[in-house]
Amino acid sequence: MKLNAYLSKTGYCSRRKAVDLVKNSKVSINNVIVNNPAYEVKASDIVSIDGKNIYIPENIYLLFNKPRGVICTLDDKFAEKKITDYIEPKFGRLYPVGRLDKDTTGLIILTNDGDLSYRVTHPKFLIEKEYIASIDKALDGKDEKKLLKGIYFEGSMMKFNRVKYLTRDKKTIAIILNEGKKREIRLLLYFLGYRVKRLNRIRIGGIRLGGIKEGRYTTISREKIYSLINKNG
Repeated sequence: MKLNAYLSKTGYCSRRKAVDLVKNSKVSINNVIVNNPAYEVKASDIVSIDGKNIYIPENIYLLFNKPRGVICTLDDKFAEKKITDYIEPKFGRLYPVGRLDKDTTGLIILTNDGDLSYRVTHPKFLIEKEYIASIDKALDGKDEKKLLKGIYFEGSMMKFNRVKYLTRDKKTIAIILNEGKKREIRLLLYFLGYRVKRLNRIRIGGIRLGGIKEGRYTTISREKIYSLINKNG
């Protein structure tokens, strides 16, 4: 296994961050500093970061229903409620896969599997994320076409993949994205004159929120989460 992949699998950091750590001489193998991220780690090797040995733990996967007001950023010292406050300490250090903003509720994966995190968050894998949005007025057909075509906003192109109307008044809609930029749904709708009253993520790939109550989580096996993650729709 390549060194950057090994570091990611320990849950210590992402693959990208691992490359930086290696190139900055933070990583040693068998007490010798290694600067090559592609170094092949053998089963007998002892890998250390800044002198501390690290190992690949057993992978853990949780599906969490994030309540409103909960912060996904783990290093926010001033957050009243962080996502990890809801997780039992027995699971060790877990990281949210992607983020939901403070006011958005719904499905988020927590894991120590860096490969899964990379697969879900990198746009090249085209993993769908589905949200239910309640807005303050009916979505106009012309605006829907703009959202599907794409809008250049704050330096990048943003777009919805699909929109489904869930109520006759067109105030409750399902939105499907492949790439979810920070606050993308709220920003695009606001740009077109709509206010999002509630936003709830219900699906990532083929993984659905289902009956998980707000503030609660359930475990899922490695085999099942990998079998579902690419099953969009």
